[in-house]
Amino acid sequence: MSAFRLTTAVRAVNLLLVIIWLQAFKSSGLMVQPGPAQLLLAGLICASAATAYWLVSLARGWRAAFLAADVAAVALACAFIQPSAADLHFGFLVPLTLAVMTLPARLAAGVCAAAVAAVILLLRAAGRPWLDPLLLVRLSAIAAAPAVAAVMSVHLLGRRVRLLRSTIALIRQQQIAEYITVILFQLREYLTSLTSVTEHLALSAPDGGTRDMAEKMRRIVAEANSKISRTVEAVQTTTRRTLPPPAGFDLAELADQALDAVSIMHPRPLLRARLVCAERISIEGNRNLYFGVLTSVLENAFEAFLDSKPGDLTVTVRPGEPCAEVLVEDDAGGISPDRLSRIFQPFYTTKTDAGGIGLGLSMSRSMLEHVGGSLEISSRGARTAVSLRIPLKPTLPRIRTEQSTWAGRRAAPGGAS
Repeated sequence: MSAFRLTTAVRAVNLLLVIIWLQAFKSSGLMVQPGPAQLLLAGLICASAATAYWLVSLARGWRAAFLAADVAAVALACAFIQPSAADLHFGFLVPLTLAVMTLPARLAAGVCAAAVAAVILLLRAAGRPWLDPLLLVRLSAIAAAPAVAAVMSVHLLGRRVRLLRSTIALIRQQQIAEYITVILFQLREYLTSLTSVTEHLALSAPDGGTRDMAEKMRRIVAEANSKISRTVEAVQTTTRRTLPPPAGFDLAELADQALDAVSIMHPRPLLRARLVCAERISIEGNRNLYFGVLTSVLENAFEAFLDSKPGDLTVTVRPGEPCAEVLVEDDAGGISPDRLSRIFQPFYTTKTDAGGIGLGLSMSRSMLEHVGGSLEISSRGARTAVSLRIPLKPTLPRIRTEQSTWAGRRAAPGGAS
């Protein structure tokens, strides 16, 4: 479940409890005209549920608006209670806690200020003095909960950053292992062909001296082939984990989690990042592989922005058959034609000072092609678009001409599938 949908569920439960609480006030005779307040709360629950159903994620401004609407709805409900200083004020705690834990400091402060203002106005409307102990207790409780949540969120964020760094390190290891495996596999294929040729030469040599040389060549090639094969097995055993069996997952939620992870690892305060998805898309395959690919692409997009430069980044998830598409678009300045022509070359990077190794995009494309997908990059002006085609189910790999061996090119004219 995405973070937005989880917080929406928590908010809905809180508002439902407020409605039940209102009914209790109505039964005790402390509530007048309960209809408008209850209808407003019920409508807010329905609107939140509908938004969560259609959208996997929501921009931070809209999230803040929903939380502020919760505060306003609870405040309106409190206004119908006589006296106004009811315990229903504690219905503010959930939206305030969520604001502190999920929103930037500026937006969270705005939601908290709205709640404090609502409590002060309600108690003042009830004729309470400014230094009323009840007012101080309520404000202290409302201020304490977000403060505790902020401390907890900092601690949880630190743990999450450490976990994400470990995940990113595993992705880097997987990319390096992928590159080594591809190179060794191609060498082994060529050596296999050379083994066949040298065996034929050893058998068809016209005299003893030539035959001995051909036999020595055959043994050298066979030994090299054997060593390469053992090295491939060692790489797969020590640096590549066994792939889990294909399992179903929602592509939009995966994209939302990857976007959230990269936002934490590479914060850009002025960057407006959003996810657009019209419907749920079920993918069957290795979730970790696709998460690594999406993370690598998003990291490149985030790192293209300067900390002090505003910009927009949009991740669009589109359905398709037999492949869904994830389109990552940014306006960070574009890619020059000479860099664009080399961007998939292994070890080509413009971020050596930042620790870049130049395998992220090339190996991400290779890993997608292994399951029948693809990765393409285009750039025009200041905008760059990365298109990832992700198969609904793993299919036969795509083989590009520069990757195919001599034997593969003979079997598949043109060298591509």
